[in-house]
Amino acid sequence: MHSLSKYILTLLMFTHMTAFSNEPIVTDPSPVAPPEGLVPSGLIQLGTGSYHPNKAIVADKARRTLSVWKNNNGDIQLLAHYAMDHGKKSGDKVKQGDLKTPEGIYFVQDKKYSKELDFNEYGVMAFTLNYPNHFDRMLKKTGSGIWLHSIPPHKTLKRGSRGCLVLRENNIKKIDKHIKLDSRTPILIYDQVEYITKEQLKAQQQKLMAWLSAWKQQWQTKDSNSYISNYSKKFQSKGMNYNQWKLYKKNVSQSTRQIKVQVRQPVIYKNKDQIIVRFLQDYSSDVTNDFGEKTLYLKLENQQPKIVSEIWKQEKKELLGSMSL
Repeated sequence: MHSLSKYILTLLMFTHMTAFSNEPIVTDPSPVAPPEGLVPSGLIQLGTGSYHPNKAIVADKARRTLSVWKNNNGDIQLLAHYAMDHGKKSGDKVKQGDLKTPEGIYFVQDKKYSKELDFNEYGVMAFTLNYPNHFDRMLKKTGSGIWLHSIPPHKTLKRGSRGCLVLRENNIKKIDKHIKLDSRTPILIYDQVEYITKEQLKAQQQKLMAWLSAWKQQWQTKDSNSYISNYSKKFQSKGMNYNQWKLYKKNVSQSTRQIKVQVRQPVIYKNKDQIIVRFLQDYSSDVTNDFGEKTLYLKLENQQPKIVSEIWKQEKKELLGSMSL
């Protein structure tokens, strides 16, 4: 066989192999395993799985590792960890086109399949994230289109992305099994993850759960001064600032004889001074009744959690019949 023919045959075989194999044909950085026996400090309370997922994804930019964690009857356990790529530039994303990966608490919104993607850029699968989130908008950060996506096997995980998190095709298919869409599954992105003991995590959990219980009790007992002390002076929600919210809640309290609030299945995530608390809220009074998901956005001010915003989403109460509480 002529040398040119051999070259063409070899090239065709190479192309065929790369087109149908999801195994990398370039050398990837090795994922750095999380320290044995320790857990990420931000996974304060994971769900039970019936509404809020019992799993969370953690991206560690410094270690170039993405890990999956699970709540197993109150015990946070590592399920898997994978080599990961991120933005070409270091640091937290601030503006459109800065080639940085954002750092914060995000949620998976939607899934894109291979037919919707440019295979050469995104491989076979991608998940969209809710960047910019509420905290990002407060800080006036710009940009969009931050995804967790794959890349084809002929591309390296060392190239740096335009701000996305990047995995190998075989690994993103494994991640797919752990994700609930519709902004349920959290992805916490850190410059570098802080790992702590499970006892330290439990102490943080107890402290924030006690805060949440006090907030609920102050609301129910119509202790307006104590209740509003949980809110930041920078609070913004429903078009109201702190003073407007304070007056609004005081008026509601005075116009009702009795308030009952049930908090079900709370989840709590933390990244630096940002905390997100989500739970199913069952509210009833002599004036109105409603049921849905409440999201509280907290910032630590002098090491104390303060609500900077809250969001309400109506749900059907029949949902309770299909889940463990």
